[in-house]
Amino acid sequence: MKALGEKLGSLSLTTTTLIILLLWLSGGILLNAAPTFFPGFESMNRTLLSEWLRSPQERIFLKSWFIGLCLCMALLGLNLIFCSWRRFFNLLKKNFSAAKALMLLVHFLFGFVALGHFSGFMFGYRYEDIRLAQGQVFQPAPGHGIKVEKIQMADASRTPGSPGRSPSVFDLNPRQNFAEVSLSEEGKESRRQELSFLTPLRSGAQQVTLRGFTAGSDPKVVLAISNNPTLQFFLILYPLMIAGMGLHLAITWRKNPQRTNSPTP
Repeated sequence: MKALGEKLGSLSLTTTTLIILLLWLSGGILLNAAPTFFPGFESMNRTLLSEWLRSPQERIFLKSWFIGLCLCMALLGLNLIFCSWRRFFNLLKKNFSAAKALMLLVHFLFGFVALGHFSGFMFGYRYEDIRLAQGQVFQPAPGHGIKVEKIQMADASRTPGSPGRSPSVFDLNPRQNFAEVSLSEEGKESRRQELSFLTPLRSGAQQVTLRGFTAGSDPKVVLAISNNPTLQFFLILYPLMIAGMGLHLAITWRKNPQRTNSPTP
């Protein structure tokens, strides 16, 4: 058992896992660039991961790649735990110092940040470029609906003909162009708000952002819809991790000792 713990916490395992992870991610980039697998990656980002893995429409090869990525991350997490236990706890017992305690804290924060990121990927979703006309409803998850109640575009009559501007996108002036959106759960309205540029609708872990308007006889709004249940924890822990790394660097920074010429006999 002790030998297994030493192997799981070894630096050689860390290096090997990082190299495999880098190659695995590089393979994912190549797969994403291929027209055959791009829809699968897009579907992965837009739906709950549990539903994506159960979907019979997704390719087995792409699912296998993702499961392999999860296994690499799990192995790296185990290596982080055993490395922290073997090295830092022993160092703290023998010779306690603020720098060592801070580095141990940074290791724990890094683990929580990685876990939060993975949890958000597992239980969250993100839809981009959702185009809805007034009165239309979009369902990001079963039992949840997002309805565009009203679209207000003061510049709609003149923007498409303005020279030098795209005829398909309207100005995002929040005082003149906005949309009223409502959220519903199980058919009951839970929230309603006017959306404008830099003024998203937030309800718990869900966020609806107005990205633009489309021109035409039936104007539509362009929305980005996301849900990340671990976002608040991530936004708190990530700056703490960066601050801890900077503080550790400041504590452990040592200037090179000035060389002194020894007197010659």
